[in-house]
Amino acid sequence: MVVRAVWPTAEGRPFFANLKVMRATLQALEAALGVGGRVRAWVFLEDRFAFVAEGGGDLSGRLAEARSRAEERFRAENGQALWGPVVEEVEVAGPPDVVTRPLVQMPVAAGLAQHPDEYPWCGGEWLVGITGDTTGRRG
Repeated sequence: MVVRAVWPTAEGRPFFANLKVMRATLQALEAALGVGGRVRAWVFLEDRFAFVAEGGGDLSGRLAEARSRAEERFRAENGQALWGPVVEEVEVAGPPDVVTRPLVQMPVAAGLAQHPDEYPWCGGEWLVGITGDTTGRRG
């Protein structure tokens, strides 16, 4: 199963430049997805986090667990909420470039970069090559 998700921050609070939040969120996702689950592509924007995750079984339940873990950690460290309501969390089908294309275009559409390769707050193996970056330097 492959799921594409968009999780906005609480009250649209900007956080994209916070590397600590980015790492904690990705770590919570990887831990919750478990064996065989992976975050294949991800983009942190100013007020939201979008990603493509792959895994079997109860992937939606594991994503909810990851959200909760990241929320608890952020709240413990900062005394405030991290996430707002889920905007998108849908099962998707298709090859990696089709599944991740909306993520690749998010920084451009938001005016944060003229080309996805110019935006440092995204990564994942499914973005490598799709945006023209073959170095694997994402993240």
